[in-house]
Amino acid sequence: VAQEAAAAEAAESSRAAAAAQAAEVSRSEAAAEAAEWSRAAAEAQAAEASRSEAAAQSAEASRSAAAAQAAESSRAAASRSAAAAEASRSQAAAASSSRAAAQSAAVRGTHVTVYNATRTQGLAASYAQRLTSAGYTSVDAKNWSGYGIQSSTVLYNGSANKAAAEAVGKELGFPVLQTPNLQVNGVAVVVTG
Repeated sequence: VAQEAAAAEAAESSRAAAAAQAAEVSRSEAAAEAAEWSRAAAEAQAAEASRSEAAAQSAEASRSAAAAQAAESSRAAASRSAAAAEASRSQAAAASSSRAAAQSAAVRGTHVTVYNATRTQGLAASYAQRLTSAGYTSVDAKNWSGYGIQSSTVLYNGSANKAAAEAVGKELGFPVLQTPNLQVNGVAVVVTG
């Protein structure tokens, strides 16, 4: 009986060892499986983080490219606008210059008669030559036989001759006076000294 009890005890001990070993193997397998799940979850999380970072970098690069393109487009538009403004200013200046040249030509083409109101020989001719040298194209010299003029003066009779009279007055340094009953075609310069 003692032998039987010892054998039963040995069998029981063997079963307990086998069960402990099976439990240990099961725990090891469960730990390995848990570790495998943990590694898989970590890899999935790392892959997701990598995809998110790549997407963020791609979005940032796209925003930077769009901003650079918008800035370049804005610079190009500003450059075109500046060129158009400069062209407009140049055209306006050319038109103004053209008008001034036409007006100057009309003024210099107005007939001017220089009158000598003194007894000094050649006085009217010297002023007529001065105007011709300044570009006036229709100038002659005569003796004055009109009313008494106290100082050298430029006379004109109609508003059409006003600009020419003012230009001649400026050229010679004489005052300009409108005289409605002046019987001269164009502008008269009366020189008193």
